[in-house]
Amino acid sequence: MARNNDLDGAGKARLLRALAFEIHRKRPGDEVLREYVDEQYALGRRREIRAADEALSERGFAAGLVALDLIGAETAVVLTAVTDAKDHRTLAAALNGLADFVAG
Repeated sequence: MARNNDLDGAGKARLLRALAFEIHRKRPGDEVLREYVDEQYALGRRREIRAADEALSERGFAAGLVALDLIGAETAVVLTAVTDAKDHRTLAAALNGLADFVAG
């Protein structure tokens, strides 16, 4: 996968869909995003992923997505509410909808 700052619309959409797939399988969003961050660290992309790692650890799932430049601040507010509702299907559907939007 390309470096995080270099993700185009298709790359962002693929990542959002991959996150949605795992969340739909009832895995917590924080856990799924943490796995992605750890994979990026293992690939040597420390500088590119550090901000997302810190945001995820300090402020949660939506903040990690903002740090990865997958969503904006306004979307993060809505996704935080969806995440707090603890409905994995709604969160997965929202991420898939965002992926469709980003893919254009």
